[in-house]
Amino acid sequence: AKEKQRQALLKSALEGMGKAGRFEGIKFHLIQHAFPMLAREHATLQELMNLLASKQLMAPKRSASSLEKEKREWAFKVIAEIPGQTEAFIVDGFGVPVRLRQNSRTYFLTHFHGDHTWGLAKGFCKGTIYCSPITAELVTQVIGVDASRVVKLEMGRPTEIGGVQVACIDANHCPGAVMFLFCGAGGWMGLHTGDFRASSSLLKTVPGNGAINTVWLDTTYSDRRFVHPPREAALDMIASIVNKENEPGTIFVVGGYRLGKESCAVRISEVLGKKIFIPKNRRKIVAICGAIPERLIADKEDYGVVFDTMGRVGNSPDTLADFLEAGYVKVVGFRCTGWTRKESCWRSKEHPGCVLYSIPYSEHSSYTELVDFLKYVRPQRVVGTVGKTLAERDAQVTAVAGSIILPDHRGRLESYFRCKPSKAAKYASEPSELTAVIDLTDD
Repeated sequence: AKEKQRQALLKSALEGMGKAGRFEGIKFHLIQHAFPMLAREHATLQELMNLLASKQLMAPKRSASSLEKEKREWAFKVIAEIPGQTEAFIVDGFGVPVRLRQNSRTYFLTHFHGDHTWGLAKGFCKGTIYCSPITAELVTQVIGVDASRVVKLEMGRPTEIGGVQVACIDANHCPGAVMFLFCGAGGWMGLHTGDFRASSSLLKTVPGNGAINTVWLDTTYSDRRFVHPPREAALDMIASIVNKENEPGTIFVVGGYRLGKESCAVRISEVLGKKIFIPKNRRKIVAICGAIPERLIADKEDYGVVFDTMGRVGNSPDTLADFLEAGYVKVVGFRCTGWTRKESCWRSKEHPGCVLYSIPYSEHSSYTELVDFLKYVRPQRVVGTVGKTLAERDAQVTAVAGSIILPDHRGRLESYFRCKPSKAAKYASEPSELTAVIDLTDD
C-alpha cells in the first residue's frame, strides 16, 4: 500500500510540473533522487516537486532555431495547414514529442502496422483517435486502448472533425487501412495516403485533375527500379508454384506482417483444397480483420498451409528445417514482399526438401503507380511521409514528382535520389522545385 502511495505521489508531482509549464520530459534514470523523500511518512507534493526541479530533471530548453528545425522534421505528422481547422491533426504520430503537438488532442490512425502505431499504448489518454472500424477494433482489443478514446469513421461518409470534413477512403494496403481526405474551408482539400497501393479502382475514389491541394504521400517504393506486378498477377505466380511443388507430404508456409498478406495464404488454400493453420499468437488479429474466411481456418491438424510471421519464414530455406523434423517430406516457404523485384527461389543443400520462394507481392505503390497517381491527382503540393529525416523524404518525393514536372532533369534527379544524406540536405535547402514540397501546377 505504501509503495502505491509513493508511486501516486511521484506521478502527481510530475503531472503538476507539466501543468505548471516547468516539465516537458523527465530523465527517468535520475528519479532515484526522489526515493529518499518518498520513503518519508509525510513527504508533501510541493517538496517533491521542488526536489525534482533542484535535480534538474526537466528537459533543457531548446533554442528557437532548434525548435523550428524539429517542427519541420515532424511536420508530415502534425497537419496544421487546413483552412478552418480548429486544432492541428496528428496522423500516425503517437510518438510525436509533446512540445510539437500544438496542444492537439485529435489523432488519426491510417492502419494497424507497427510503424504507424508506434507510441500508442494501452493507457493512451492524449485525446481521441479517429480510424476505420477494423482498425478501431484492433486498437481496443489488441493494444487495449479504452474504447471511449476511439471513434470509428464510416468509409466514404464525411464527418466533421475540428472544423474540417474528413472522409475515409480504402487505401488498398491491408485490412482496415484507409486514406484520409480532408476538406477545409473555401473548397481546400488534402489527402493523406497513409500506406497505399494505387490502382485504377482506387483512382475512381479520389478527386483528380488538381482538385486536391496537398497530398501526404507514401513513397516507400520511390526508386524507379521497383515496378511490381499487380497483386492478382503475383497471386497467380504463387498458384503456379504450388501446383509445381505440391506432392504428398508437402507443407506450404506463408510469411506475413502483423497484418496483411492474408490473400497469399488464401490463394494457396484454394489451390490445394486444404485449410490454413494460424499460430495462436496471430489468431486474434486474423479473426478481427476477417481477411481469411473462417471456413478456411483449420481447428485440427488437417491443413496444408501455415500462415505465420516473416521471421518464421526467414531469409533462408534452412529456417524451415524444423518442419521436416515434424514429419513433413517437403516444406515450401513464401516471402511475399515488394522488396523483391522478381520471383526468386532457393533450395537448401543442407536440408534437402526445404525450398524458399520470394514473390514480388506488394501492398505499397510501385514507382510507376506513384507517377500515374500524381499525374491523375495533380496536387499543388506533395509531402513525403517515408524516411527518417527531412532530407530523405525530400529525395523520395523528388524522385517521383520530379519525373512529372521536370522530365529534362532526369540525370540530376537520379543523382539527387542516390546521393549521400549530407548532399541531399544541401539540395533540399535550395530554393528550387526540388524540395519535399513540390509545386505540380507549374508545367
